[in-house]
Order: sequence, then structure tokens, then C-alpha cells
Amino acid sequence: MSHSSSNDISRVESMGDKKSDHEQSADPSMLKTGDQVKAGDSKKSKEEKKEEFRPALPPEPLATWRKVLKDVWIGESKNIKVELCETILTNIFIVSNNLFEDILLLHKICPDYSTQKMSTLAGFVMQYFAQWLNKCDRSELYERYLTRQLQMEALETAVVKHTTHLRTIADIYRLKVKEMMTPACNAVKRLLELKNYRDAINCAAVFDLQEEIPIEQIVVPCLLQNGYLAIEAYLKDRRDLQIELVRFFDNFVGMDNAKMRERVRCLHESGLLPMSQMKMQSKTLEKLVAKLISIYGLRGDEAAPNLARCRQEGSLRYVVSKHFIEGTMSEESYTDYVSHALKDDQHLQHYFVKHLYRIGEIDDAVRWVVHCKMNTNIPHSVRAIMDQTRIQSAEEKISRLRERRKDMVDVNLFDGHPVIMVDTIMSLRRLIGVFETASIIGIDTEWKPMFLSTVEQVALLQVSTRSCSYLVDVIKLEEEIGEEEWMEFFKALFCTESSMKLGFDFANDMRVLRASFPFLESMQPDMKNVICIMKLATSLISENSASLDLPVDEAHGSASNENTADELPSDEQQLHFKLADLYYRLLGERLDKREQMKYAAMDAYCLIRIYDRMKVRATEEFGMNWQTHLEMSDVIQVKPKQPKKGKKKATRVDDNELQQMMERVNAAVDESTANGQRPSDVKVIVDSMMFGLGKHLRRCGIDTILAETRDSLVECAKRERERYILTSGKAYNELLRNRALCASNRILCVPAVQTMNAIEQIEYVLKYFHIKLHKEDI
Repeated sequence: MSHSSSNDISRVESMGDKKSDHEQSADPSMLKTGDQVKAGDSKKSKEEKKEEFRPALPPEPLATWRKVLKDVWIGESKNIKVELCETILTNIFIVSNNLFEDILLLHKICPDYSTQKMSTLAGFVMQYFAQWLNKCDRSELYERYLTRQLQMEALETAVVKHTTHLRTIADIYRLKVKEMMTPACNAVKRLLELKNYRDAINCAAVFDLQEEIPIEQIVVPCLLQNGYLAIEAYLKDRRDLQIELVRFFDNFVGMDNAKMRERVRCLHESGLLPMSQMKMQSKTLEKLVAKLISIYGLRGDEAAPNLARCRQEGSLRYVVSKHFIEGTMSEESYTDYVSHALKDDQHLQHYFVKHLYRIGEIDDAVRWVVHCKMNTNIPHSVRAIMDQTRIQSAEEKISRLRERRKDMVDVNLFDGHPVIMVDTIMSLRRLIGVFETASIIGIDTEWKPMFLSTVEQVALLQVSTRSCSYLVDVIKLEEEIGEEEWMEFFKALFCTESSMKLGFDFANDMRVLRASFPFLESMQPDMKNVICIMKLATSLISENSASLDLPVDEAHGSASNENTADELPSDEQQLHFKLADLYYRLLGERLDKREQMKYAAMDAYCLIRIYDRMKVRATEEFGMNWQTHLEMSDVIQVKPKQPKKGKKKATRVDDNELQQMMERVNAAVDESTANGQRPSDVKVIVDSMMFGLGKHLRRCGIDTILAETRDSLVECAKRERERYILTSGKAYNELLRNRALCASNRILCVPAVQTMNAIEQIEYVLKYFHIKLHKEDI
């Protein structure tokens, strides 16, 4: 059945005549008066106007087919409507005189043709047509009905609104042929002109046009519009394009914002980039490049050299801060980290020595010049202060550290509990024998620093039993043993029923172990009794908050990957604490970090002591069902999927709550020895995660700035030295390490919403600053 378009042409001509009339009436001499307007055009009713602009009905029998399908699709239940629509469409296929043309028109006139979903009536028509064709003799149908003109119309229909059904239509109408490549490429270019990057990349992927369009013009803008799924299909199995995309963004890593804007502007003006700006911070770019490397399984040092360099430099700044500013990293650990990083890397040697000089650690800068035997690569500022005395002092320190390392071969964690280094295949096999008799095993991991690996990989595995601790040197053993020996080792460690395996943030440790040893993925179903101490603690607290009695100031996290739980999802309502905090709270002892080998072994051994103390408190002091809590904290056990929780609504603080809180705060300030302050005396800036608290503090009359980004927070705090910083969780530790803020004593860690509600957070801040509130302040 061939359908004429004469009605459409006459409607277009009619609209053209009306336009001419309108242009003539624009003559001032022919303008209507107000009375004439009221008497004429305004008399049309709303229904008449709707009728005038209503699209023309499709010709029969398409109009009837559309109405029947629409009524069934809307009016019937899912199972019934599918069956009925299949029957209706089958009958249409039989009676149609031009099947391909009629179905294309029917697809276009479906009421949900513009909806970007697969589960629409328009989509169902095409999907069922494709299924039906697969059961027929296609060649005869194509020869009889399919024309080049119809293929062009099918392509237009598939891309004009969206590209959800393009792949199905391309298969039905044989669009992926040589003759259609140029029209398809033109369609992609039109979509790019409209800045519809997601549909453009879908269209290019369907027709395999990756070689025709530079990634800067299609993939980059689509990625910046969060079109990850479309890009995944576009770049699948195209490693060359994956690397090209990573390198594009890597070129911006390490640039300041001004340089980044200038580079984007130049790319835009040269026609290589369709957008004139990229609203991305440097940290966001680093995370994006790292994510792409992970997704595509690329080597970071090859695909993203700038990211690798930034990670190396950042890691060195981090260990310098831990050693010199925080004092939480021993001399041995610091020396080991830096020695690994600087080995044979002249650029990094130059950067590190210069950094030490800038922060005032001049003697250490000289030490590393001597250690690395730098000759021509010494920064000018460091060369100027090097004299024989400093060089001799550096040489003596290096010798002293080497001698101390020799003395650390035989180490005891405490009397009767040796620490044994496992760095040969024979010592590893002896350790396998230990697992067969152990009833409880503490496990902890140390990861390779980011300057040694662009992905997280295990460097040291700490394993403790009640009588001995073992340090498994993974890096050294990798040179000696293969996958078969590692499989035997981990099977003995994780898959024995008789022993309890303990880790602190065990899910995180397992993630890094799987990244280092991929075969652990298939071994996971056979693992037994793998208990996460963090989950166990959270489970006990959820039943009885007094069972561990963690104080509020110990419920925030650390930014280190060492003995720290990751940020927990807010909907799980779990506490966030460090291993050292839990150990101190339960056992009243501090973890000794002074000697590297002892501290590494203690990380694993202390888990056994924590477990024992938890069990005693839970069963003997609080009468809890210990086995139930163990099952809740087993990271291998498959748990039933919980129903998805709705989005948490913002907490509102009503006037009565505010009044009661004000009375409590004022009473506390009156009882304290400190002088009370007025709200106008205090200025704060709140981190982006605490905007709710910030708005409530404004309501109390406190001068409050809401920082959109971490950079803007730091800049504001540097400008306004009297303004306090309010933050929480890992961000608190990160800000403490910031050189511009570390000595200011202006950073307040507010307990997170998991442990305090909104009114309690406000009360916490007001009491901290001894602020007295009056009604007129609100």
C-alpha cells in the first residue's frame, strides 16, 4: 500500500498562504484596531484553536491500526496487551500491501514515538516486526519492497527524535551497507551540530564510524555529559581509541585552572573541540582518568603519564606529611617508601629534593641527594646550601639506618611471640602448614604506594596466629613463585573450615587482594569463616549501643588507607572508626607505631585480641547471640538482597525543637567557666557535605559560608584567618594535612549524620563555641 503525501503538501501550501497574509497585515496602514481584533480573531474558542493546529490524521487503514494498538497498549495488563498486540500486528503483516513502508509509518505515528524507552508501543512494533521477519523468507520480501528511498526514510525515522530503536531499525531495513555509510555519517554530523552527543555516539557505534570522527568531537563531549553507557558500546574492543581518550584527558592533569581554560579555548577555536569550556576541577580530572584506566584495563604509566607523575608526587608529599608533620610514620617506613619511589627516576628525585627544601627539611633534602647519588640533577637551591658538614651528616644517617635494618631480622612482638619474615618459597610452604592447625588468624594488608603501581596491589600480607606473626613479602615473592603456588597458599588460608579469619575492613582488603590475585574471584565461594571486625562492631552497636561504647570524637574516619574503614553509605547507618580507636577503647592500649616490623605485625595480631574482648563483652556482659552477629559480619556469606530504600528527606528543624535546644545550650554555657559568645562573634565555613548544618547555623545568626568545593574552602580559610572550618569524616584528616591549614587550629570535626541528627549537630557546634542564643538571634 503506497501512501500519497498530497495532503501534507496542501497543508504546507496553506500554511504558506497564511504566512503571506500575516506579512501583508504588518503594513501600518492595514493594522487592525483593538475593536476589530476583539470582533475578529479573538472569537475563536480554545477547542477551535486546538483543532486548527492538530496534526492531520494518518490515512486509513493506518489510523485504525494505530487506534486499536493504542487502546490495547494503554487499557490492558502487561501480559494480555503483549499477546493481543502480537496478534494484531501479525494480521497487519498479512494484509499489508507494502509491509516495510507501512510498519515504518505505523512506528512513527505511535503516540510514544518520541519517548526514549525500549518498552514503548513504538519500540514493540519494531521489535516484533524483527522477530516476525526472522521466521520468514527475508530475501523475497527485501527484493519486493525495500528501496533506497525507503532506507533513507528509515534512517531519518530512527534518528530524528532519538536513537533508542536505531539498532533494530538498521537490522530490519538493512541500513549497514556500503551505500548507506555516507548518509549515516551525515546523520551523526547533524546530531553533533545539535549538540546531541549521546545519540550521535549511538548512531556512530551502530554504523562502526569510529574512524570517521575524532574522539575530541564526539566521545569527549559525550563523556562530559555523563554518557558512559553510550561510550562503553562505542569504544568496545577499540583499545587504540580507549588509549586516545585517556591521553586526551591526561593532557590536562596537573594543569592549574587558568592553563586548563586556555588550552580548552585553543582547542575550541581550532575546531578540535565542540565546547568552549570544561567545568572540571583538577582532582575531578584525575579521578576521571583513573576511572577510565580501570575500566579499560590500561597500564597507567603508558596511557596516562601525567596522572602517574601526579600520583607519584602526591604520594611523596603524603609520606612527608605523615613523617614530618603528623609524626605517624616511622623513620624506617619513610625511608622504605621514598627509596622505592626515587629509584632510577631522575625527575622524581629532582622534584622530591626540591619539595623538601621548600618546606624547610634541608638536611633531609641533602640526605636524599647523597642517597640517590645525584650529580647533575640537583636543584640549584639545594646545591647552594650543600657543604661538607651536611654531606657527612647525611652519609652517617644513611649508614646508621642500614645498620639498624640488619638488627631487625629477629623481632618479637612481645616475649614469646616472634615476628617472622616470609620472603622465600620454602618459608611460604612452612606457613601453609601453620594454617592447618590454627584456630584463629588475623589478616591485614599493606598496599603498594601509588608511585609503584597505578592500581591498588598488595605489597605486604600480615598474618597472625595466637603464638606467632608472619609478614609475607608479596613483592619479593612475585619474582620467585607463580600462580599455582599462590593458589595453594590462599586456599590453605581462606578455605579451611576449622579456622576463623579476621580482618578489620575485610571487604576492602579482599577487593585489593582480588586485584592482585584475580583467581581469588573463583575461589571466593569456597572461603569459610571470613569475619570483618568493622562489620562485627557495627552489628553489636546496632543491637546495644553500649556494647562497645565508642565515644563521639572517635566516630570519625581517617584519610589513610592504613587501618581505616572507607566512608560508609549513609543509608546503612553505620559508624565510621579506626582500628586504633577500637583497640584503645576495648583494651585500653595504644598501638605502638615506632618500630615498622612490630607495627605491621601488630595490625594483624590486635584483631585477635579485639575479637576475644568483643566476644566476652557481648556474651557475658550483655547476653547477646554471638553466632548471629558473626553471620552478619561474614564478608563471604551471601545475604538476602534488601529492598531499596527511598531517598532520605531533608531533616526539618521546627521552632519548638530550636527553642528547647537553645535553652539546653544556654544552660550549658552558664554552667561552664568559659565566657559566652554572641552568634555575631563567630564566623564559620562549612564543607560541601554539611550544607544542611550550615543553613541551620545561618538561621541561628552565625556568619556562615557554604563552600562548593574543597579548593574554595581552603582559599576562603586562607583569606579569612578568623573563620573556623566545619567538616566531618575523612575530609577532616585531609584538611589537617593541608600545609596552609595544618597549624591553624581552626578545623572542627563535627560528628556525621549517622551518629547525630540535625538538631544535635547544631547543639554540638554552639556548645563548642560557647554561643548564647536569644530569640532575636533566630
